[in-house]
Amino acid sequence: MYLDEFKAYLENNSRAYEQFIKKALDYQNEKNARRTPARKKWSEEKVEREAEKMWIDMVKSVYEKIKSNGKFKRRYVHQEEIDDWVKFMNEHEIIDSLSDSIDELEFE
Repeated sequence: MYLDEFKAYLENNSRAYEQFIKKALDYQNEKNARRTPARKKWSEEKVEREAEKMWIDMVKSVYEKIKSNGKFKRRYVHQEEIDDWVKFMNEHEIIDSLSDSIDELEFE
């Protein structure tokens, strides 16, 4: 499974994306509210882009951890590789663990 496929899988099969983005937007908006003078404040679009960057960084980190621990074989048929990833994530309850971790997540 490639990183972009993993990201799409998380976004389509869990509540992790919505949870994370909500917290990241709250964090970025609080950070933005403390910026002075007003001309240094970010636009709403910039705040949203920064929250998305935070999501992508987190996804990359989780992806690399799974990739290094999963011992996945390269397959001739790419769908079989994807199936191996999904099986691994289901067996180790990765999606549930990720959602639980995001519930407890606090940005500083």
